[in-house]
Amino acid sequence: MGEFPPLPQLSRSAKRRNAQLTGQFITKPMVAHLKNWLQGASKVLDLMPEPRGYQLDQHGFATDAERLRGDFAIVGRGLNEQLKREPTNNRTR
Repeated sequence: MGEFPPLPQLSRSAKRRNAQLTGQFITKPMVAHLKNWLQGASKVLDLMPEPRGYQLDQHGFATDAERLRGDFAIVGRGLNEQLKREPTNNRTR
């Protein structure tokens, strides 16, 4: 009369339901995801964002294109000079 029968093992769904009811269902990855989401939402709601660490030019694309053309010309001149110095009989095939 003194011993009780062993308790039955709970199934996975029963364990999950029990965890949901007791508030233990939230896992560490879920908490990390929630924190990340809240940080992103706070960035969206910033009324006064921090100033940029760089200055935007009004004609930035045109300036970049001009500098790229200049770089292309410099590389082209360097290649031409090198080809003039090298003999042309060094063909590989």
